[in-house]
Amino acid sequence: MGKNKRGVEINIATIIILVLAILVLVILALYFTGGMRSLWDRIRGTNTIYNENDISMARQLCESREIVSFCSQRITIPAANGTSTELYCDDKALGAKPKYSNGTIIKDYDCSLYR
Repeated sequence: MGKNKRGVEINIATIIILVLAILVLVILALYFTGGMRSLWDRIRGTNTIYNENDISMARQLCESREIVSFCSQRITIPAANGTSTELYCDDKALGAKPKYSNGTIIKDYDCSLYR
């Protein structure tokens, strides 16, 4: 008498490939939604804590500069743990916007021309 197979057999390799594919999809979703940065910070640990007053002063200093020095010179921001970080004024952490001498924001600028 033969075996009566009513179930579906799934190869172990197929299961492994499905698990890896789901993992890749989750990582891609985190990357494109910006969640990867916060996940990476939690894994790595954030040991640099900036004082909001220092960030504000750095932003004001950047916004008072001409476009060439805005893009080409770095600004030093002290951290709470005694270290410091050098950033360009166009770094997203500062949120500074270059301005014309009359105070209007320069909307289309490319700092790669000045570095």
